[in-house]
Amino acid sequence: MVHFLGFIWYIIGTNLSNRSKLLEQKQEKLEVKNVEQNPLLKEIRGLSALCERVLDKPLDKTEQCSVWDRRPLRDLQLRYAALDAYCMLMLYEKCVDWASRLDLSINEICSKQEPLIGMLPLFCDE
Repeated sequence: MVHFLGFIWYIIGTNLSNRSKLLEQKQEKLEVKNVEQNPLLKEIRGLSALCERVLDKPLDKTEQCSVWDRRPLRDLQLRYAALDAYCMLMLYEKCVDWASRLDLSINEICSKQEPLIGMLPLFCDE
C-alpha cells in the first residue's frame, strides 16, 4: 500500500492540465520525482503536510508530544494514533480517484513501483 505514495508525488509534481503527457506515460513506470528538483515537492515535509496538500486538511498533531507510556491511553491519544492510519486510506482513495480521471489503473501503477526494503522498529528481531 505504501507504493501509492509514489503516485501522489508523481501527480503533485505534474501539471494535471497536461493530461496527454500523463496518458502517454501510463505504460511506463511512474518514477517518484526527485524532491530536490521539484519546488512543489520540497515544501511537503511529513504526513500532515501531505494531507494538507492532497486532502486540504492537515493532521491534528496536538497529541504528538503527549505522555504515551501512561496507561490507559486517553481517547484523544487513541484518536491521534488511529488518524495516521486512517489518513493513509483517505490518501489512497484520492489516488484511486486521480488515477481513474487519468484513465490509469492504481493497481498497475503500484505494481510497477520498486518495493520498499527496510525494517520497521516494531517488528525488529532481537
